[in-house]
Amino acid sequence: MEFLTNVNNLNVLKEAIDSAKEKIYICSAWIRSEILKRIFDKKWFIKHENSLPEIRFLIRMGCSNDFSITDIGNFLNLAARLKAKVRYTAHLHAKLNIVDDFFATVGSFNLTGGGYGDEFHSGSNEEIGVLIRDKEKVKQLTGLFEELWQKASTIEEEVIGFTLSEGTNRYVGYVGVKEIEIGKFVEIEAEDYEGQKRRWLGKVVIPYAHHTAFLPAITPENYDNSQFKEFINALTDESPLARYIKMVTLTKETGYAHLRSGRIEILKEIKEGNTLIFNRIAIPSAALIKSARPILLEKLFCGKNNALATLAANPEVKVGLNFKEILSKHMAIFGTTGSGKSYFAKRLVSKFYQWIRDLNGRVIILDTHNEYAKDNPDLPETLKDELTYIDATQIKQVMFKQIIDEDTNFNSLFGIKFTEEELKILKDAYKTSLGKKEELQKIEAFLKFIKRFTVPEQDNTEELIQNLKPIIQDQITEEMIERHICEELFNELASMRIKAEGLSPNSNDAKEIKKQIYEESLKRFKQTSSYKKFKQDSLNRAIASFLSPYYKTETRPAFSPEKYQQIKKVFDNKEVGFNQDDVIKMIEPPGVYVINLRDLSDDEERREIVGKFLNALFNKAKETNGNFKSLIVVEEAHNYAPEGSGKGSSSSRMLKKIASEGRKFDVGLLVITQRPAYISKDVIAQCNTSAIFRLINTHDISAIGNMVEAVSEELLTQLPAFDTGQCILTGVGVYEAVEVRIDNY
Repeated sequence: MEFLTNVNNLNVLKEAIDSAKEKIYICSAWIRSEILKRIFDKKWFIKHENSLPEIRFLIRMGCSNDFSITDIGNFLNLAARLKAKVRYTAHLHAKLNIVDDFFATVGSFNLTGGGYGDEFHSGSNEEIGVLIRDKEKVKQLTGLFEELWQKASTIEEEVIGFTLSEGTNRYVGYVGVKEIEIGKFVEIEAEDYEGQKRRWLGKVVIPYAHHTAFLPAITPENYDNSQFKEFINALTDESPLARYIKMVTLTKETGYAHLRSGRIEILKEIKEGNTLIFNRIAIPSAALIKSARPILLEKLFCGKNNALATLAANPEVKVGLNFKEILSKHMAIFGTTGSGKSYFAKRLVSKFYQWIRDLNGRVIILDTHNEYAKDNPDLPETLKDELTYIDATQIKQVMFKQIIDEDTNFNSLFGIKFTEEELKILKDAYKTSLGKKEELQKIEAFLKFIKRFTVPEQDNTEELIQNLKPIIQDQITEEMIERHICEELFNELASMRIKAEGLSPNSNDAKEIKKQIYEESLKRFKQTSSYKKFKQDSLNRAIASFLSPYYKTETRPAFSPEKYQQIKKVFDNKEVGFNQDDVIKMIEPPGVYVINLRDLSDDEERREIVGKFLNALFNKAKETNGNFKSLIVVEEAHNYAPEGSGKGSSSSRMLKKIASEGRKFDVGLLVITQRPAYISKDVIAQCNTSAIFRLINTHDISAIGNMVEAVSEELLTQLPAFDTGQCILTGVGVYEAVEVRIDNY
């Protein structure tokens, strides 16, 4: 054991610390940076540049005198350079130094100029201590140091400020020790009356900055404040240039003379296990304020699974959205061109589909300007392979297709005036098509039947006479007529008639025709021939008389060829058909469907098609009692549901209907617009989640303020200055109205 005094203690400590390999523990109520610099000099840093030992400082901080003597700023800067850990207690009095397991000192000396010295410059205080080199004793002292260390408080770098007086359960003021951004999420720590530590989650809503010279009010009563008086004298100099140079000099003379303060909104009290509950007590003054822990915020903001953005003021925290709330309660995205809204929407659609796909759901995008073309560089790669493109004309053909049935008015269906004879042919053609099952087969049979009547009829009596002459001989007997000649002749006539009627040869109608022709023709033939020998011309006239009741000899067609071509064109354009196609079949499997509306130049036509399509989709969702889960993405939504009566017609009515009733059947809306002032308030009012990007027009900003309740006036005033990719997320899809930056922007 050796004794130390204020004359030789510094050299002994420095020699031991120079040799340190594992640890250096220093316990001293006060520590001066100039003494530390003599111990940890340039040579020490060179020697230990590759391997710093563990260094700990335990000091006292119980009153302002403590940080004055310790010169806390310089001390902490040097501790940071040493990568040392620092803790403090309010009533520390022990003086203890430990180096590895071979060196320890215990004494009365603080690590200050008064406590330590050497042969060249002794300390000004009379000090006595003990040097211990016994490993067992050093080990025991190390244990005592550990006990003090565990009880001490840490100097936490994450502390960014302290609460001010007059806090409530909802709001509290603060002063900052670091810069604190608007929108930053913070945790507040304090003890209640029973000494129990409590924590609260809050958000900075109003930040202020002050220069200490101007904290007092500018009144004559405050002139006694010497610093304030100097600034007033400087500001009242006759010369503007003199005022300027004096102010610059004075502000520099006061060092870091700025204060940060503001207001924090208290969101919840944090209980054990990071459970959040409504806060019922006032926030104490002088409580610690720290940046909110990422693990707590990510739990609130769905950051792990659906990350789309980061918190602007807590950039280490990812933010996602609650997709279930979006599907059932709708979402709106607002922002000017170039603000980042479309980029965000595409990433939202990609993430949302990954979620709804597992529920056998789908995303339907109403794309007005080809925003979702595969060559768009903003389209996420993960989304490209999922897209199915449907041209709006396909939907138009299905939704506007007219169906032929037994009560069809052919004049109005085809827009053509038909004759009575043509109408009869059309009705017979419809009956012919009934025997077919498939749509194309029915159309083919219908058109084929009509086409036969578009060819002018020829007088083929002479041809028939020549064909029948071999059957009829010069001598005709009754037996020949009844047994042979008439049978062949009448069968030929009946076959022609049946074919002309378009009947099956074995049908009952065909059998009836055969019977009728046989009986009538036999009667005519007998009357004409009288069973006598015919001359050739008499025989020709007789045969012609048989044919005249059954074959027309007119040259005009029964059905106008021009009208036939018009009918065929209507079928080719799929404007008319026999079976009603189901447009829902196009979007039935889970997927992301892009309805391309770009090629429809007429706005009213777009609205009508969109309205009919949404009506079919919503009916399907109702019929399946919510088992047709769908998110409808409406780009340029102000075109389909404009504000004001009488506009938007079909599409506007359906968007309003889905907005108000879609949640019952899991049909959600994602409406996107750059002009919120022009979109129907009835639609936006039902969008319970919003993403608000940069807006410049005052009418649009005012509309947001009126329609989106959760956005404060302070946030609204900042919208014109937002960067691209910066937005406010608010509503039921996110825990708290918050400012974020979109990922990868």
